[in-house]
Amino acid sequence: MFKVLSIDDERSIREVLDEFLRSQGYISLTASDGEEGLALFRREWPQVVIVDVVMPGMDGLEVLQKVKRLDPEVEVIVMTGFGDMDMVIRALREGASDFLQKPIQIDVLKVAIKRAEERRILRRHLREYAEGLERLVAERTRELQEKNEELEQFVYMVSHDLKAPIVTIEGFASLLIEMYGDRLDAQGRHYLERVRENALHMERMVEDLLELSRAGRVVRPWEEVDLDTLVRRLLEDLQSQAKRSGGSIKAIGTFPVVWGDPEHLRKVFFNLIDNALNYVHPERPPEVVVGYEEKGGWHQFFVRDNGIGIEPEYLERVFDIFRRLEEKKGARGTGMGLTIAKRIVEHHGGKIWATSIPGEGSTFFFTLPKEGKGESVARRG
Repeated sequence: MFKVLSIDDERSIREVLDEFLRSQGYISLTASDGEEGLALFRREWPQVVIVDVVMPGMDGLEVLQKVKRLDPEVEVIVMTGFGDMDMVIRALREGASDFLQKPIQIDVLKVAIKRAEERRILRRHLREYAEGLERLVAERTRELQEKNEELEQFVYMVSHDLKAPIVTIEGFASLLIEMYGDRLDAQGRHYLERVRENALHMERMVEDLLELSRAGRVVRPWEEVDLDTLVRRLLEDLQSQAKRSGGSIKAIGTFPVVWGDPEHLRKVFFNLIDNALNYVHPERPPEVVVGYEEKGGWHQFFVRDNGIGIEPEYLERVFDIFRRLEEKKGARGTGMGLTIAKRIVEHHGGKIWATSIPGEGSTFFFTLPKEGKGESVARRG
């Protein structure tokens, strides 16, 4: 049942409002001034308040402000005499939903009360709908998370089970080439080499699938990671790969200490640098630069190359699984390196993106939070 509180210093107005509201089936409450009305409001919590804007002591505007602070959803209808429209405008700006002009006309009062009641009902329905929608989204999100976890477990198990026979195939192919290669003609050796090469490629794919299944999960406790040491050791390991094509890799600046999984973070840098060394320009040796800069509350890293570049339409899609640039024929890799990097970065609370000029090179950026963001906090403990 709707409760309506009428506040007016004129007794005749209060009586008219009280009689009308009771006749319409509402619970009617009345008060002769702002203080009494506010006390009654705190005790009864009516859904609608009708208040005169001009009263001695606490005026209607002050009552409006105070009841709105107590209950933001309360419907407030202000009453005013002729010539008080400035007060009405102020009241509407303060959150009043309607106004009545004295002398009160019953049919206008009836419409105003009805509109207030409908707004309350509509807000309640909207709130219930929003709460139901939130529950549904939460339920679907939970189901999706469970399915993703099941899928990751499935990928992990399948990849793990595939690894042994693939390694066996590669091993026997290598053994056949070593022990019986001189007994085979050129075509036979070629076929065996193809078997070994494809077995090695499948082994790399299985390793990347395993890495992808682990990239979104915590498999080791997180710790402080000295990225300066990590990056420079990684570059030492990759120098020979760069020199084979006459290129170079270098780091500029000093890298920070962050919180995370050292093996996963190494994998991010490795995959981005490996990608740069894979997509080299045919007319120049690769030059790869790894750097760092502060960006507000974030650490921002970049890997810049002078390779073939990426067309604009591919920039957002390079992080999709199995996505590889069609321009680079015979490129190494499994098409999962950038996907793994993206998942690891996001798991650490950061973002990753790329910019590029086709024919001139690309720059891959990623961020990590300095502190207090992402999953790093949840795992710090």
